[in-house]
Amino acid sequence: MDSRRSFIGVCSIEEKRVLEKSKCLLNWLTQRNFEKIKDEIVHTIKSSPSASILKSLVSCVFDMAMLENSCVLFARLCVELFQELPPLPSDEYHGDITTFERLFLRKCRIELENASPKTEHLPLVYVDETNYYGFIKTVRVLAEVYKNNKITETTRKSIIQVLMNPILPPERITDAMNLFLSIIGKLADFHFSDENFNQLVRSSRVVELEGNYNEEVKLRKEAEDALARKKEEVEMMEQVLESYKEEQGKLQLQAKALEHKHETELRHRKETETLLAIERERIKDVKIQLETVENEIDDTRLKAEEFERKYEGEMILRRESEIALEKENKELKEVNLKLETYKSEQENLTSEVRTWQDKQAQIFTRR
Repeated sequence: MDSRRSFIGVCSIEEKRVLEKSKCLLNWLTQRNFEKIKDEIVHTIKSSPSASILKSLVSCVFDMAMLENSCVLFARLCVELFQELPPLPSDEYHGDITTFERLFLRKCRIELENASPKTEHLPLVYVDETNYYGFIKTVRVLAEVYKNNKITETTRKSIIQVLMNPILPPERITDAMNLFLSIIGKLADFHFSDENFNQLVRSSRVVELEGNYNEEVKLRKEAEDALARKKEEVEMMEQVLESYKEEQGKLQLQAKALEHKHETELRHRKETETLLAIERERIKDVKIQLETVENEIDDTRLKAEEFERKYEGEMILRRESEIALEKENKELKEVNLKLETYKSEQENLTSEVRTWQDKQAQIFTRR
């Protein structure tokens, strides 16, 4: 039981997040960024699909379409959402499928019913002008959706069924169809049964034309400003181009000087590389000679160590040998710097070894 409640809480939080993001995207919707905002709305709804979210989205889109100068834009959005949002299981009827299109048309039908008079007695008179505007704008939205080329014939028939709702009074059905046909361009000369309704339609047309004119004036002013800025940019670019040409002449002279300098540097570099190769060969020969001397010294040390092991029993001779070896090691380190010194030290060690051999022979003779 607790886990089920927590799941419901998570879903409601997720739905709230999706709806808030969708409302924010709807507020940013314009003709220029239409495709981008539409794709983001579709992606947001598909990330957490549910019938309740779809129903709330329909209400938001419908309310935005009721605003001034927003009908065409949001009617276009509705057509795109008809095609891109997938069908979802209904939250009202078990096993039934609902779509954005079905919910939107039902919303329009309810709005038309609410905007119609609640009396059956003639003449039909609206008490509140809000009902007039709601009725006109709802029909206008349906007409703009109907005019879109992407709408299927099935959807067009559904729109006609919404307008021909039998719940509406006959006069309101006639007015709705006349207004609908005039908007989609099928009926030029029309007359409404309600004179107040007729005047309100004309005034709404005047407001619409005035809004379109103001929009055109605004766009024209923006175009003139953009053209003036473009002209200034062209003049500035011409000045920059002239300065670039002068800089190019200077750079060409500098390039020639640098090219001559580069050729000189290349010649010096080749000479240096030749000398460096000669020095490397010399260093290589010296290293070979040093390795030869070191090998000879190592051989001498091995012989000295062999003689030291033979004199282990004689402490006095051993100490003298160690002292002599230490002196020889110091001398041998100095010999590493001079090749001639290495050879003289080698002869001394050889003579000492012979002396040790004579002493050893004398010792063995005495024994």
